[in-house]
Amino acid sequence: MRFMHLLPLRSCEKRDRRGLNAKARPGKVLVVTGITDPNILPTGPELTVTSHITSMEAAQEILQYRQSQGCIS
Repeated sequence: MRFMHLLPLRSCEKRDRRGLNAKARPGKVLVVTGITDPNILPTGPELTVTSHITSMEAAQEILQYRQSQGCIS
């Protein structure tokens, strides 16, 4: 499976229940992608799911895509 970029960093930070993003900014957590570790966006992702839809709708899009690729039935 190739990389699938799902959420912008701001959306991840808003959904971060454990507060890892907030802890990474002052250095309390050492490796968090996009904050202490570079977030390198893919040049040609297989699938892009926007954050303008619900989590359930995003999951459906991902499942439908993976089914269309024959990865799941």
